[in-house]
Amino acid sequence: MLSWNARYLKVKDNLKVKEVRIDELGRFILCLNPEAKERDRLARKSMVAKLEQKLLKGGTKSLVGNRGYRRYLNVNGKAATINREALKREERFDGKYLLLTNSDLPTEQVALAYKDLWKVERAFRELKSGLDLRPIYHWTDSRIKGHVMVCYLALVLESTLQKKLRDIKPGISCRKVMRNLAQMQAVIVSFEGQAYLTRSELQGEAYMAFKATGTRPPNHMQLMDIYAESRP
Repeated sequence: MLSWNARYLKVKDNLKVKEVRIDELGRFILCLNPEAKERDRLARKSMVAKLEQKLLKGGTKSLVGNRGYRRYLNVNGKAATINREALKREERFDGKYLLLTNSDLPTEQVALAYKDLWKVERAFRELKSGLDLRPIYHWTDSRIKGHVMVCYLALVLESTLQKKLRDIKPGISCRKVMRNLAQMQAVIVSFEGQAYLTRSELQGEAYMAFKATGTRPPNHMQLMDIYAESRP
């Protein structure tokens, strides 16, 4: 059996792995995300600071009744103190998750495959609300297939954009770029009998979407053909 104390193998900047085999249970892969570890540490630090302030103000009964705080407290009658041992035990799990697999793939490939699967599942959960697809419920085969195809195409487009973004700027967030891009608005204005379409300024890193795809942002103002709809 490999030791839990074995050294981690670095797969990516945000992923380290090591393998443990337990005869009775199977093959385990312990994954560590250093970025998530730091987020967990900061979140717990903030929580402890709030808990210390609440203890200074009294109100032990309300804290004990709060499941989020209760596990970090030592209660003796009406007095309560922070359970430092509990905090220390929890710290050991910061940024870590455990995989159980029956695959013969190398350790790093198992971890990467799980991350990719998680991304796909998350994307499919969010695509419906993100694309505002209607109707939500489908009852015929053709509509179900159409719905799945739209979701799949959206996922492919998002993944392609993410790859292109990382090619020109490693570490950039596709979701942040899309949020910035969503802030761009277009307004129709009229001046001396002519209609113009104007757009708002690009916010944040929205311009990166155009740079990554090799396209130009729309002009700030362009003349509209108000007779286009009436033509045959």
